[in-house]
Amino acid sequence: MKNTYQELELVDGQIVKMTLNFARLLKIKNDQPNIYDRFMDVLQKKDFDLISDSLIVLYAGYLCANMDNESVMTEDEFVELIPFDLELINIKAGQLIQGKKK
Repeated sequence: MKNTYQELELVDGQIVKMTLNFARLLKIKNDQPNIYDRFMDVLQKKDFDLISDSLIVLYAGYLCANMDNESVMTEDEFVELIPFDLELINIKAGQLIQGKKK
């Protein structure tokens, strides 16, 4: 299966890639269990919180796509650079969770 990537333009003009796949999520589970646990909590919720849940999905996607980079942003750094566009973050989070349909 081919990885599908989403792109997000941050407020500083930087474009970051995001993706979700099992192998990379397992690496996050081992390397950053707090992020993994919060991501999994989001997937199990009945009431999705537009802001906080979308942001953790986006950050998990960012980590999955960029975990091999030496200069990965912390969650706080990443969130500081997310544009304040509720529709955009909700759409991007949904695209990451749902994946690409064939």
